[in-house]
Amino acid sequence: MSVAPTCTIGFVASSRDHGSVIVTNAHCSNALGSTDGTIYGQPTNVNNAFESDWFGQEVYDPPLLNKYTWNCFFGCRNSDANFVSTSINGSGYSFGRGAALGKVARPNGPTTSINDTSTRINTSAPQLTITGETRAWAVGSAVHKIGRTTGWTRGSLTYYCKKKRGYYCQDGANYVFRVGDSGAPVFRLNTDGTIALIGIHHSRIGSLGYNESIYSPLSRVRRDLGALQTYPGGPF
Repeated sequence: MSVAPTCTIGFVASSRDHGSVIVTNAHCSNALGSTDGTIYGQPTNVNNAFESDWFGQEVYDPPLLNKYTWNCFFGCRNSDANFVSTSINGSGYSFGRGAALGKVARPNGPTTSINDTSTRINTSAPQLTITGETRAWAVGSAVHKIGRTTGWTRGSLTYYCKKKRGYYCQDGANYVFRVGDSGAPVFRLNTDGTIALIGIHHSRIGSLGYNESIYSPLSRVRRDLGALQTYPGGPF
């Protein structure tokens, strides 16, 4: 039984076909584009995880499209996203620490500097609440992400709906990230302190740390994974 590489819990969702699931990056499983049953856990090093650290297993990783087309880097798809269920071989597990429908773990931040990142949870307000969904359309508009390596960072939209790394209609931003932030939720911070979910971070083009961060918008995630709800009372 194989376990996933180091990545970030994206967000909890309710799927019409798969029930309560976590959405993270498909490339964090052992075989992109194949539902392979990868096990997910939440210690520092998942490859040395004990069974008590497990919280889920991949239940849906949609197949690649146009796999042999010359300009598909991995094999084209709409998003870098999959479903992880908390049922592992019929046994029930709890979601990873800090994960719940409509909630995102909240570290200190946000920051725009690679030298000022933190993954320490804000003890006075340990979670952010998702109250809506949106898409960043205006270049220069603020975009935030929370990842397991660099925590809460923010930047601005640099482009939208471009084919990047074999994924159709992806958006780009200049927020700080590092290896291990794959799967990070991307969102807008509302004036009341709640957040509107935008998508899921998956990769970069350029120098490590920042330059061009790439994420899959929710609309493209739904094209691959089907109907899903990201907060209580929200749309499918």
